[in-house]
Amino acid sequence: MATFTDKILQFVDFNKLVESSKAKYKFVFSHQIVGGDILGRGGSERVDYCEMGGKNADGTYGFDTKRHGCGKPLHQIMVENGVQIFFHGHDHIYAEQLKDGIVYQEVPQPSFPSYTVANNAAEYGYISGVILPSAGHLNVKIQGDSAQVDYIGGYHLDNKNLGLINGTSRRTYYVKAKPIDTAIRSVESSKSTINAYQ
Repeated sequence: MATFTDKILQFVDFNKLVESSKAKYKFVFSHQIVGGDILGRGGSERVDYCEMGGKNADGTYGFDTKRHGCGKPLHQIMVENGVQIFFHGHDHIYAEQLKDGIVYQEVPQPSFPSYTVANNAAEYGYISGVILPSAGHLNVKIQGDSAQVDYIGGYHLDNKNLGLINGTSRRTYYVKAKPIDTAIRSVESSKSTINAYQ
């Protein structure tokens, strides 16, 4: 079991890692949003709380007292250091949510047979963004100054009437390479793509 000292070191190490990186693309991978609800569920709607954003459940700020010595909340560290995508799992749906220039990407479960309904999305706290049913995987392709993220459908049986063809793209979005010291300029989105210009 991790001690409080271990947790402080993890925050310090994470901050050093993203701060020192000179990569054009910074992606973070985590099993779930750190903090989330009591079951660890939720997406960008939960980012303002606990280790991610520093707020207590009642909305007051408590990071400095609850996580003394840890520096800054994780979301703040990522925003300040140019992280473009935070990939997380745990909830078994596809949820693509933009917050402060970071795409919070809940990854789908490849084997889940619910092709037409995003089970429990609202119950788990997913309200905003693009929310799609599970069954598939993500493919990330770096091409020059943009990273393309494709949600590839995975179906046990094709259903052409519903447009569910195994191996076809259900959703595509792009993120632009980000100079480390450049603030977010604008965000453009449409139903089929989201371009986070940073």
